[in-house]
Amino acid sequence: MTGKPLLSSGPQFLTGSPAFEIDPPLPDHEVPDTEWNCDQVQRRADERHPTRSLITPAEGTVRAVFNQAVQPDFRHDLDAVDSRITAKIDQPFGKENLPQTFVSEAALRHVLLPLWKSECLHGDDSSWDSLCSACCPASLLWDLLSDCGDVSFETAREFNPTWDVETEINQDQVAAVTAAFLHFDGSIADLVRWVGGPHVAVQQDHHTTMERLELAGVDQRVCCNLHRIFHNGIPAMCQAKAMEENFAACNKCGNQSTVDNEPEKTQQAVVKDAHKGFTLLLNERAVLLMLHSHLTPQGVVDLNNLCKSRRPIFDSSFWPEPWCWAINDWTSPDNESPLTFSTAELEFVVWPYDL
Repeated sequence: MTGKPLLSSGPQFLTGSPAFEIDPPLPDHEVPDTEWNCDQVQRRADERHPTRSLITPAEGTVRAVFNQAVQPDFRHDLDAVDSRITAKIDQPFGKENLPQTFVSEAALRHVLLPLWKSECLHGDDSSWDSLCSACCPASLLWDLLSDCGDVSFETAREFNPTWDVETEINQDQVAAVTAAFLHFDGSIADLVRWVGGPHVAVQQDHHTTMERLELAGVDQRVCCNLHRIFHNGIPAMCQAKAMEENFAACNKCGNQSTVDNEPEKTQQAVVKDAHKGFTLLLNERAVLLMLHSHLTPQGVVDLNNLCKSRRPIFDSSFWPEPWCWAINDWTSPDNESPLTFSTAELEFVVWPYDL
């Protein structure tokens, strides 16, 4: 077995003497294993269910072959297959796990964006026109693609450079985030991983924080809960599946009345949260295309309070209909660490007093 390798850039066959010897064939008829020696039994098992390759690499290991020069090309190819894969690899926060799962019942609206990307109907204008006429989410998708399909979304990543001077909603940033949403096939989880920045708290040194808490002798249960929050997020336990009827009822209900009654104050509160990286703003037409999402009504509190700043809130216990489910129905305080915020102020006052 001499000659040139089949592929110069991949595994090579050994040259020189044969890499393996050919044993005489085993008989075709069935012979009990007890009448054969161990080598014959192993040969028959390998012939019937081969698990070992007869091709032996000439040199090196998988680690040696997959070197630093090859990795960038591999990442480029992987990103071309599905950019959500590299987004998950690059972002350590919020890795998928069984205790924290939320899925939505599959619906037509969830597959419209992948359908368009597959180019199955991409060049067929008449078919898309018919689909848009019969399906509202398809019409919304078509409008979004027209407005944001060619928008560069790299500016949506990391921290907003103009956060300290913005006094109104940055529409360019909204368009960029929406374009990234379309790029990631409607997955908000992958969008957040890719955007990163304050949305995954990259500005915080969690490792140093945990080291100092352990050195200070903080209760081990508190350290475990903080480690989970820093790396996986909250809640600690949520294993839920939302029905399509539940989503439709919440979507029809909309936000609290304070949002419509005080639009200017509402916008000011939203701008404050958005430019600091507390929220991601998308075009409202993207709602029906989101994967695995639940809608919670938004509101604004302390609108007329002279001592407190207005702030946006969301009602996690709201039911648009008696049969609906809210976030609080899918989670339980029994799985969370106990709340000590209400007693923290008094304990702090006692501590300096005792000094």
